[in-house]
Amino acid sequence: MATISMKFINRLSAKTHGAPAEFNIQRGNNEVHKLSVAPGGGTTTLPTEGKDGPWKVYAAVAGQTTNSILVDDRRAVVTLSLVSGALVLVAGSAPPEEDADEPCKPEEGDSGGHGHGPGRRGGAVSSSERASEEEILDYWTVARKNSATPKMKRADIPPELLEKIRERKARDARIPSAGAPVTSLVPSASLGVAPYAAVGKLFFRWKGDPYVGTAWVIKTPTLGIFTAGHNLFEDGKWSDMVLFDMQYDDGHSSLEVAGKQLYVADAWHEGEDHAYDLAVVGPSSALAESTPALAYLMDIDTPASYRAVGYPARPITGYNFDGKHMWQSVGDSIATGQGCVSAYNNMTQGSSGGPWCVQVENKWYANGVQSHRLQDPDVALSPVFTAAKINPLLRAAGLIPRGEDHPARHRHHDQAVLQPG
Repeated sequence: MATISMKFINRLSAKTHGAPAEFNIQRGNNEVHKLSVAPGGGTTTLPTEGKDGPWKVYAAVAGQTTNSILVDDRRAVVTLSLVSGALVLVAGSAPPEEDADEPCKPEEGDSGGHGHGPGRRGGAVSSSERASEEEILDYWTVARKNSATPKMKRADIPPELLEKIRERKARDARIPSAGAPVTSLVPSASLGVAPYAAVGKLFFRWKGDPYVGTAWVIKTPTLGIFTAGHNLFEDGKWSDMVLFDMQYDDGHSSLEVAGKQLYVADAWHEGEDHAYDLAVVGPSSALAESTPALAYLMDIDTPASYRAVGYPARPITGYNFDGKHMWQSVGDSIATGQGCVSAYNNMTQGSSGGPWCVQVENKWYANGVQSHRLQDPDVALSPVFTAAKINPLLRAAGLIPRGEDHPARHRHHDQAVLQPG
């Protein structure tokens, strides 16, 4: 039997390898929560109030009740994490040291095709690229880039947030010209200016097949490449052969950068929590200080609107999205909830990982990332950017010093007036 103190956690996520699993989470004699988990995973939120002892987790797999929680083909992997994503606890273990310098031991059976397998480091899970920079560049031929499948994540939206979105859309439907995003092609002549200069296409291999999304250079003391978590890790599998083509435009780019180390937020790796669909690519060689980069804002009031930038590749009526050119979609923010923010935005597959930009005092910042969408073609969602989510990921990737915030990038609404883009 695994006993987990609720001093550290309030969310349970579970994955199975093979058979489905069911869990009873019990505290005392009265409170029992049930979690049924398909192989794809499941999550439940546990109340933290009350003092009737710690929570106890029991696993029942394929009709067999067991008091052990192991990693193999028949039983479940159980992980528990702070909603902030700062720590991940494996059931029965002690909490990891937040400032530990050594990554944890790689998990068995999940090397994802990489040389060293994944490890944990201060709020993020990482995976090392086995291929050399030359091998990555050779892999991405023109033909393979053109045939890569565009990535986009559709997800079940929490009912509370979905209801907020529906209410807002219903109100906007009664106002002429309200609601619809303003989407346009970014002219080639504008690719070298903010906010577009920092953005490019992200090519990667996932489950053995070539895929493509969007990414951008994030302005930190050591420059890195920021994207959506599902571009680098999804369904228990890491991507590899990662290549960033900056300012991509119909086969041409200003800079090609091979990825060497991949980082995703703990909560994305363990339960694919869309509030943590965040990732960083560590380049194979350091980016020059002169490389165009986007600063970022955290913990601000929700902006009135966002300018999303990316490479949508599935055309829709009125928009010839083909993945060859950069597009932008400017739309009002709609609602926030469950750690995500929604906005009017009709960019399709291939735009995943692009920045959601806001303008403050005539300077562009990223305050979101193209993550997932509803069935509604005009609404997309991003994780809300908070220091509790972003800083552990950037520290793990070595982009900001350990134990430090980056105050120039961490500004509250009362310090700046947000100007819709």
